[in-house]
Amino acid sequence: AVHGKAEGPGLDAPVVGLKIEQPGNIDAGQYDQAVRDITNFLEYAGEPAALKRQQLGVWVILFLALLTFLVYLLKKEYWKDVH
Repeated sequence: AVHGKAEGPGLDAPVVGLKIEQPGNIDAGQYDQAVRDITNFLEYAGEPAALKRQQLGVWVILFLALLTFLVYLLKKEYWKDVH
């Protein structure tokens, strides 16, 4: 019950505000780097196969481009005598 009252045994009241118990010991640059590292890790953990899939995608696009070129040459060869 985030917006209402918590009812029942073992339920806590909703969080109304947060306060810092003690100040941190890293500067803004280190904090930004830590947040960036955590974000990148969580993105990777969400779909670890994404890197492999993206690498495979490049090869698929190259194959399709080559196949399109070969099919175009074949079409030209078949239709060269049609007027």
